[in-house]
Amino acid sequence: MAQILRDVYIGVMLALALKTATSVAAPNIVVFYADDQGNGDQPFANPDILEMPNYRRIVDAGMTFTDGHSASAVCTPSRYGLLAGRNSHRALARGGVLQRVDRNPVFDEEERNRTLPAMLSRAGYGTYMVGKWHLGQDIQGKRYNRDFSEAIRMGPHDVGFDHSFWVLTSANGPFQAYIEDDMCTEPANLYTRKTKVPGGIVVKADQSVQTTTFQQPYQDPSTVPKPKLEKGIEIAANFRTPYLMSNLTEHALGYIEYHLDTRPLDPFFLYFAATTPHLPVTAHPDFAGQSSYGLWADMFTELDFRVGEILDALEAHNVHENTLFIWTSDNGPESIYRKLLNTGYDAQNGLTGSKRSIYEGGHRVPMIMQWPDAIAAGSISDLPVSQVDFFATFAELAGASYDGSIMGQDSISFAPELRGAAGGVRHLSPLVAESKSATISLRAGELKFIPEKQMCFNLTADLTESRNLWKTIKKDYQRKLKSIVISLEKDELFLNEMASLKAYQDLLTEDIFK
Repeated sequence: MAQILRDVYIGVMLALALKTATSVAAPNIVVFYADDQGNGDQPFANPDILEMPNYRRIVDAGMTFTDGHSASAVCTPSRYGLLAGRNSHRALARGGVLQRVDRNPVFDEEERNRTLPAMLSRAGYGTYMVGKWHLGQDIQGKRYNRDFSEAIRMGPHDVGFDHSFWVLTSANGPFQAYIEDDMCTEPANLYTRKTKVPGGIVVKADQSVQTTTFQQPYQDPSTVPKPKLEKGIEIAANFRTPYLMSNLTEHALGYIEYHLDTRPLDPFFLYFAATTPHLPVTAHPDFAGQSSYGLWADMFTELDFRVGEILDALEAHNVHENTLFIWTSDNGPESIYRKLLNTGYDAQNGLTGSKRSIYEGGHRVPMIMQWPDAIAAGSISDLPVSQVDFFATFAELAGASYDGSIMGQDSISFAPELRGAAGGVRHLSPLVAESKSATISLRAGELKFIPEKQMCFNLTADLTESRNLWKTIKKDYQRKLKSIVISLEKDELFLNEMASLKAYQDLLTEDIFK
């Protein structure tokens, strides 16, 4: 029955796609994916500290989603949700954040050829990835005996990207080197505090591997732990953290130019996974010291500038009109940024929770989009949208098809919203998020349910999630909610079929409260 419902749903979606299609050609798509940018890390939330003219530029030219969400409240699962069109709890690394360098794939064998970039590639797109991967890979050899002559497997190159220039994790992770397609541009050396590690370069306890690698918010050493050198950290000679965003942007610009030179008639998909504002807090020397609010604010100045470079390039090549440009984030702000509250800065923008949390502050993120050929300038949408929905939305815009029994099962297109068209099915469908501890929340209209924690909030009346309504829900509906979550976790139920389920419809239409 689940398969039948899924097939019917996909058939309806394809019909909607044909009905709502316009003369607009398949757009280029750019996803700029900030790392740990909270809902308060926007110029409108903290205008005295963050100027961010290019962020405002997108807002003025496009659409702001006030109810946009990442799939998870942490890095790896959110990235999986975006590229797989599946809720993050279905990943091999559920709730986890990958730190291993050796074999640790997130996509299984069946999924690798059916990811978002693979789907777009089959639809005629050139596909490119730049930045933080954090979805697993396999680097040959052990950390003190790497074989850098061997190709790195299970990275972007193996899941549908034509070309990529990437780093494994964040700039405070255990392996710091640039990888182009499937080869390190330079070998990484092992630095350690242990003298018995073969091939290790010993670093004293009070000595930083790179003096500019580990920087603190507002230059406050108490806010960031010291580098964990006991187990060692691998760094390539050409890797310098302050230049990371500059180098990534340079390659993103290069891929745009390369595509337009070699495939001028085909659309392209660029996934730019930024490494900031994730720790360590750092900025290119051209930006360090620009702000009166310290290096942390300088980092945002650079982040915004790099986006501006991409926007300028699209305009210079006359492709910006038919390019869907999205700026969003993988989760809420790092909890350590709460220490900035005494400066008057609120990275959560009044929301409860932060990165890792199932509360809104963990997964309600900035989400702005521009597409001059289709999106009305200065528009605002309060439609609840998940990054998991990018999969079905991009498929509709690209005229692409996919096997909904393997990937994209939790993805619901919001393409009609971008075009300003009424209807569609996103507003009738649920939205799921997950915490680092693998707790699931379920949205049904204005209500947010967290059955495992016996919590329910009306987000329209209580966005800070301060009034728990769970005990006022009728017992029968409490059981239904718990049953729905269990079915999701067992892969017996997917979101693209849930809208038609009576148990879910009852949550929207029935009086579920005592």
